[in-house]
Amino acid sequence: MRLKTTFGNWLNDVPFFLRLPLEKKKKIRILCTFVRISFVYVIYIRLLGMRRTRIRFLGFDIHGFDYETMYYLFEEIFLRGEYAFTTSNNAPRILDCGANIGYATLFFKWRYPKAIIDALEPDPATFAMLQKNITHNNIENVTLHNTALSANEGITSFFIDDKLEGSLSMSTNPERVSSKRIDVHTESLKKYLREGTVDFLKLDVEGAEAEIISQLDTLSLFTHIREMAIEYHHHIGNSPSCLGEFLAILESNGFQYQINARSIPVCTGNKFQDINIYCYR
Repeated sequence: MRLKTTFGNWLNDVPFFLRLPLEKKKKIRILCTFVRISFVYVIYIRLLGMRRTRIRFLGFDIHGFDYETMYYLFEEIFLRGEYAFTTSNNAPRILDCGANIGYATLFFKWRYPKAIIDALEPDPATFAMLQKNITHNNIENVTLHNTALSANEGITSFFIDDKLEGSLSMSTNPERVSSKRIDVHTESLKKYLREGTVDFLKLDVEGAEAEIISQLDTLSLFTHIREMAIEYHHHIGNSPSCLGEFLAILESNGFQYQINARSIPVCTGNKFQDINIYCYR
């Protein structure tokens, strides 16, 4: 069944891949890489139960906590191109908020080698892996910040899965994952936006996005952002439906948007959903 799910995901990814706004040569490199790491994933990880924590692709040598998560991140970021924005600026300024071990940052640098990036990751263990990947691959013009985003600066509780290092569900919201609580430093996005225009903001902060977007609206800081990719977390725990209010803020600040979301079956109330929102002018 798990193998059947994997092949089903490949078929679902094809339409995303074909529409990526990338040069043909880069698409071919991504596809060849995906075929290779899929072979490793299916044969060595799923069938033989081996453990690998390293992947080499597209000129990068990447370390992680487990191959399955690393494989998923490549599929999401490189194959589906969830952050494949297009800009005429050959040195775009990018904020990678919720950088995890650095896949999105590496994708941005692979596509725009002169990009200037601030990458934020609150979990200390994941941040150490992020540092390792950026340093080991000699990536320049990337500044790393071991911090969480919030409306306020200070210290806050952060919830991690102590059985899965580098979990993609770590959050300041205990209803997202609550295996273990740690204290992390917090910063406001206003600090970064007041330094100048941001060509692309990636916001994947596992439930803190509504608070952050509301603050940007209150402080009239959206004028500093050209494009955004936001992962909106719908129905974390028992939270009510607030997507309409969230989108209204984006609309009132001049953004158009595209939405990608899946819920199977759709006729299920109070079900958690990841909703990807691409915002543009």
